[in-house]
Amino acid sequence: MYSKKRYILALDCGGANFRMAVFDAALRRLSERSETLRYTVRVPERVEFDPEVAWRMTVRLIREACAQAGLSSEAMCTIVLTGQANTFCALNLSGQPLIPFLSWQDRRAVKEAALLNRRLGARFHDHCSWPRAVAGHQAAMMLWLKLHRPQIIEQAAAFVTLPGFIALKLGAPNIVDANLAAMNGLFSLKTGRWWETMMGICGVAKIQLPALVPLGRSLAKAAPCRNLILANRANVVLAGNDQSACAFGNFCSRQTMLVTLGPTLMVYRVMGRRHGPYTAGGCWGIYPGGGYYELVTLNQVGSALDWARSRMTPGRDIQSFTELARRALARRKGMNLYDSAVLFYPDSMNTEKAWVGSPDPGERALAVFEGIGFSLKQLLEKQLRVSLPMPEIRVTGGGSNNLFWLQLLADILNIRVGRGMGDALYGAARMACPRSAALSAPRENAKVLWFEPHDAKSYKALYARWLQQRSG
Repeated sequence: MYSKKRYILALDCGGANFRMAVFDAALRRLSERSETLRYTVRVPERVEFDPEVAWRMTVRLIREACAQAGLSSEAMCTIVLTGQANTFCALNLSGQPLIPFLSWQDRRAVKEAALLNRRLGARFHDHCSWPRAVAGHQAAMMLWLKLHRPQIIEQAAAFVTLPGFIALKLGAPNIVDANLAAMNGLFSLKTGRWWETMMGICGVAKIQLPALVPLGRSLAKAAPCRNLILANRANVVLAGNDQSACAFGNFCSRQTMLVTLGPTLMVYRVMGRRHGPYTAGGCWGIYPGGGYYELVTLNQVGSALDWARSRMTPGRDIQSFTELARRALARRKGMNLYDSAVLFYPDSMNTEKAWVGSPDPGERALAVFEGIGFSLKQLLEKQLRVSLPMPEIRVTGGGSNNLFWLQLLADILNIRVGRGMGDALYGAARMACPRSAALSAPRENAKVLWFEPHDAKSYKALYARWLQQRSG
C-alpha cells in the first residue's frame, strides 16, 4: 500500500552477498534481506558473474525487504547504493552487456598491472586510491581487454560499475561517484576528473565512462523502472565503496577511527582537507561529507586468529578459544606474571616462530589476541604515526562480537574502544538522509558499548618486550 512517509532503500553490492535494508526518515532499520552472489566463473585467474542475474537478484531483494517492512516498493523515495569497487562490465548502444561483470577478485591482468606500474611508477598513487596497480583494478582489466579483446573496447557504448549498473536499471543515467571512481585507476584524485593519461593507455574514451556525480548527492530518477514500481521521481544516490559507507555509519572523524577485525585487519581514518597520499601503503580517497580518508590493511594479521584456532583448538568455536585466554589472563593478573607472558607474532604464523615462551594452551591463546593488538598498536604508532593521545576507536567485523578482545584492545592501546554500531547499509542510508533527519554523533555515542583501559601500565611494558623480542 502506498504511504506518504518517506522511506530509504539501501543496497550493499558486496563480493559475497548483496544486502538490502529499508530505513525510515529517522534512520530506523525496518527490514533487512540478503542473498549470496552467484558467480558464473570463479577460479583464481577469472572471476565473473552475469549482469542480468545480479539485477534480478536486486529486484527480488527489493521486493522481499519491502514486504518484510510491510511496505510497497512505491513507498521507496530514495534508493542508495554502495558496494565493491573495480567490478565492471561493458554495454552496447542498446544497454545490453557485451561481457559479464569482471570482478575485482579477477587475476588475469597481472602482466598488465605490472606494465602500468613500470610506466607510471609513484605517480599512480597521486591519482589513484591504491598505492600501485594490481590485477583486479579496472584500469589493469581495461588494458587487458585492449590487448586481448580489443573489439570490446571498440563496441562498448558504456563501461559501468556494479552500483552504476543497478542505478542504470533503476532509471538513472550511467553514473559513478568520485569515491568509487578513485579506486579504479581511471579517475584522478589529483585533478578531480577522468585521468587522460590512463585513458590513453587503456584505449578508452571519456564518452564511454560514467558521468561523475557527488558522493551522497541525490539524483532524480531519469526514467521509469521496468521491473519495479517506485515512488514518483524517486532519487538514486551513490554512497561510494562499502568501507567508506561503514565508516560514515560509525561516525568516523578526526577523533574516531574505525578498526575492522576480520579476515583482514583494517584501519580507516579521516584525514581532513589535506590532500593525499599519506603513507606509501595506504589507500586514500574522498570521504563522505568532505575531506579525505585513508584505509590501511594488515592481511596476514587478520587471518592469524583463524590459523591459531585451527592449530590449537581444531573443531572448536571461538568461544572455547576465548575462554582459554580469559582463564589465562585471570591467572596472570592473580600472580603478576606479565614478565614471563607468552608472545605471539601474527606475521610469523605458519612457522615455529609464531609463539615465544611457554607451550601452555591458555597462555598461547591469550598471546594471540594480544599479538594482534600489538600489531595494530605498531601500525598506528610506527606506520601511520598517529599522534598521542590516540583518537578513540570503534571496532567492526567479526572480532567486534568478542567483548573480551575489545577490553584487551582498550588496555593495549590505552584509549577508549567502542563496539561499532553501524554498517555499510546504515552509512549509505545516513548519506542519503535529508539533513534534518540525519542523526548526530553525540546521540549515537550514547548507544555504543564502550571499553575503558584498566590495565594500560602492564600492557605498555608487555608491548615493549614484544617489540624488543621482535627486533632481537
